[in-house]
Amino acid sequence: MRFLPPFTAVLAVKLSRIDTNQYFLAASPRKVCTSFAFQYCNSLTTVTINAANLETYGENAFLNANSGMKIYVPYGSGNTYKTGWPAYASMIEELEDPNATYTVKLAENTDDVTNWTIAPAEATTTGVKKNTEVKATYSGTRHVKSVTAAR
Repeated sequence: MRFLPPFTAVLAVKLSRIDTNQYFLAASPRKVCTSFAFQYCNSLTTVTINAANLETYGENAFLNANSGMKIYVPYGSGNTYKTGWPAYASMIEELEDPNATYTVKLAENTDDVTNWTIAPAEATTTGVKKNTEVKATYSGTRHVKSVTAAR
């Protein structure tokens, strides 16, 4: 990663390396991303920003950076960032809603529906959080060819 002179780097934001091509910007009391902070960072693929907004959106913060790069921002703040960084709006994506829940349903016309159990039970009603293990068990006499998870 190449930074220009000292005053053009990310200021007052903690920059942590996740792996070779991913960086994470943690919120700090003063949230500033200066112009040219990530200029010519051709290998950078992901920037994750946890601040709901920034005080300063450096106009050229990602000038000539990787055109396929993604800038992930907190859920609900995508429009704020797209307004602050219109030149990079196509790169900005919101992180998943931290309160999102997922429900499990059997496909319509599933045979032997009464022989299926899904645990935990709330997976079929109120839903479960991401990364919760859900177990679908079939106790009938037919052969199950496949089970598919769909979003």
